[in-house]
Amino acid sequence: MWINGKYLGDHKGGYGSFDFDITPYITEGKDNVIAVAVNNRQKDQYMIPPMAAGNFDVYGGIYRDVTIVIKDKLFIPMQGSASHEGGTFVTTPAVSEKEATVRVQTWVKNDNTPA
Repeated sequence: MWINGKYLGDHKGGYGSFDFDITPYITEGKDNVIAVAVNNRQKDQYMIPPMAAGNFDVYGGIYRDVTIVIKDKLFIPMQGSASHEGGTFVTTPAVSEKEATVRVQTWVKNDNTPA
């Protein structure tokens, strides 16, 4: 993966989640170019499943959703992402015809520099 011509990294394998922080590579106020290359060679040196399993016909490419997340330095992490396995849980521990209690539990991340 490249951002504005600068190599950012790669991911080998199609079934595990991954993410890249592209923040340092973005030029504010200008157009930015994100480039992605995929490999669909069946005789790949890495032998990553499904190729190693021998009977799959999907070897490479982008076949799942891709999401660009823009966030503040204080944020709720994307649930189930490669860098955060938390989640948001909503329960209703007490419910009656007149009222209900709703409990929300989530994780918050603060990337602000301490003062």
